[in-house]
Amino acid sequence: MLKGEQIIRQCHKRLHAALLLFTFSLLSLTPSTMYANSDTLPATKGLSRTAQLANKSLLNVGPTETFSGRLHILYGDAPSGSGLPPTSGYMLLDDHARAIELFFGEQAQGLLGSPMEINQQRVSVTGRAAILPIANGHTPVPLVTVQALQHEGLKPAANAVAAALAVSGSQPWATLLCRFKDSAEVTPHPVEWFKTLMLGTSAPGLEHYWRELSFNNVNLAGSAVYGWYTLPNPRSYYVSGSPEQLNHQKAATDCTAAANPDVLFPTFVGINLMFNGQLDGYAWGGSWTMTLDGVTKSFRMTWLPPWGYENQGPVGHEMGHGFGLPHSSGDYGQTYDSRWDVMSDIWDNCRVSRDPIYGCVGPHTISYHKDFLGWVPSAQKYTASPNTDQTITMDHIGQLASGTNYLMAQIPINGSTTQFYTVETRRLVGYDAKLPGEAIVIHRVDTARWDSDAQVVDPDRNGNPNDVGAMWVTSETFVDPTNGISVSVLSSTATSFVVRIMLGDARPPSPDLVMFNVVNPPATVAMGGSFLTGDSIYNSGTAAAGASTTRYRLSIDATITGGDILLTGTRSVPSLAAGISHSGSVTVTVPTSVPVGTYFLGACADDLGAIIESNETNNCLASKTTIQVQAVPARPDLVVSKLSFKITAVRRGARLTVTDTTKNAGSTAAGASTTRYRLSIDATITGGDILLTGTRSVPSLAAGISHSGSVTVTVPTSVPAGTYYLGACADDPAVVAEANEGNNCLVSNNPKQIIVRN
Repeated sequence: MLKGEQIIRQCHKRLHAALLLFTFSLLSLTPSTMYANSDTLPATKGLSRTAQLANKSLLNVGPTETFSGRLHILYGDAPSGSGLPPTSGYMLLDDHARAIELFFGEQAQGLLGSPMEINQQRVSVTGRAAILPIANGHTPVPLVTVQALQHEGLKPAANAVAAALAVSGSQPWATLLCRFKDSAEVTPHPVEWFKTLMLGTSAPGLEHYWRELSFNNVNLAGSAVYGWYTLPNPRSYYVSGSPEQLNHQKAATDCTAAANPDVLFPTFVGINLMFNGQLDGYAWGGSWTMTLDGVTKSFRMTWLPPWGYENQGPVGHEMGHGFGLPHSSGDYGQTYDSRWDVMSDIWDNCRVSRDPIYGCVGPHTISYHKDFLGWVPSAQKYTASPNTDQTITMDHIGQLASGTNYLMAQIPINGSTTQFYTVETRRLVGYDAKLPGEAIVIHRVDTARWDSDAQVVDPDRNGNPNDVGAMWVTSETFVDPTNGISVSVLSSTATSFVVRIMLGDARPPSPDLVMFNVVNPPATVAMGGSFLTGDSIYNSGTAAAGASTTRYRLSIDATITGGDILLTGTRSVPSLAAGISHSGSVTVTVPTSVPVGTYFLGACADDLGAIIESNETNNCLASKTTIQVQAVPARPDLVVSKLSFKITAVRRGARLTVTDTTKNAGSTAAGASTTRYRLSIDATITGGDILLTGTRSVPSLAAGISHSGSVTVTVPTSVPAGTYYLGACADDPAVVAEANEGNNCLVSNNPKQIIVRN
């Protein structure tokens, strides 16, 4: 373009921006029925105003009106440790360039169908306006309670919707850097910093990130960074109310207008709005209809505060919303509890994926989302048909499958296309290095959910979709007996799992008790000594299993058989319905006749053979570590026999009181010792767990004598927020030579865990 043409174009753009701002200022004054000077209406932080609508006297006060425009779903995501709940909302950008929030009551929720399919579609909405307060002179976004909604024209067919939602090829984003007028001197990072984040062709650059996630179906070629620009108004113009709420329309309008002379917006599919100060506590992602450079179109859109773009993960998360993705989660009503997806928990385990410049890096997204965006080749997607029994090899969803291997499997529930299971392989490589583990992961999908369409299948129901209960490995089977579905993991390689998928199995129903976890034993135990262990079993069959008994054995190898050394101590397991698991612990004793040596600990479900099962060969499982059986020395043996605390939630740097009892279970006196306390992410306390400040001195103890006491301990300020087990370890560090050095620690069982907050 010639320099003269550039000048003419810039003048045209400035005039267009001025007219656009003038138009918006006029439109914001109507309709008058939507606003009132009232300070009595409650407010909820974020976009959704459910709390406001609880005041029934303020509902449906305006006349019934019909609005036409494009519907957009916005997602608000708060930083880790903020205590803010996730929020989302439905915005209609009507044909008068006016933003209207839509509220769907329970009766109106069914109008949506699949929210992902209606996102960014043109609709007509009939409803009544609610009166909202004018806070500090700022008019809020209009809010309409929906009575009827319909697609304009015929509702698209499912295949047409899928084609429209697919994302492929070049996806150029314009990243706009905007400063609030009252903090124009604040520039968090230079433009080049953002260019590397957005355009970097190696990790963790988002160009590299989206190429890897999409199997090279998507790239950010043509993307550019512009700024910094100073907005015409202070932060309070864009973020107002109590609690604060971001006016997305104002922020988008002014930031794009400031950049308008430099940016030809129709050449971009998305716009990242990055601000130099905090917004309303959230980072936002979704889409927005705007008229820019004479073209009206729906842009993928994000609104990001500094904490959002200073970590790569949140940028990827919000851009994912821009691409049309919802959240995923576990089945526990929590939005950010799944570490398997960038569209859920991006903060946990950041120590593994933290970049020194761009902070916490996000993992891959799940197979359901990749398929939704059209990235999974049809030849690498297995869809189960009724009454089939198929064994397939599944490669890691983070890398394109080789040959005939699959990337995902989809198992319809009762023939439905909107409710189904997805099956995928996850490995600790690349962006997935921060995952909980390597396993087959199963999601149950319901596309009509308002958020978190895909939820992790976690049969132990312990509130954690990231533990062994949600990770399916060799010899484990998931069963949905109601719908005749089973997924069995037969074997694994360095890159794949071999999986058997059965849909509509015609065999007579029967139980199948599978041992899927054995607590690792202590490093050593004396002949005749005891130690605490535990296990988890799962009924992977298609019928209920009666009560059974679990027994424990020592084996010189990792294959547990009935001929291995039987330990004293059993665990009673109650009746288990199909698909239900049960965990527990027990103290076992090593026979005095066991030869000195190294052994695996094995646990065997239904070891007395009381249950007739469909598979009698998968009852036993060996521990991952071994135990050394030693000759009995004439020595003391210090153990923590009791441990308790009352506070179940503390902040980092806070103190709590712990009470414990140390007993000398040995045959000779023990000298004075010290008890120390640790936090562990699991129920096994080791020397590598987080050490608390504070110790308890234990005097010399004769054989069989106990000593109890309390101590105040302090949680280090460096401890990551999360849920932990609290453990006490006698003789820590080891100064007393004991007959058994592997039984010094005890984990608290009542309360079971403690929550550490920021």
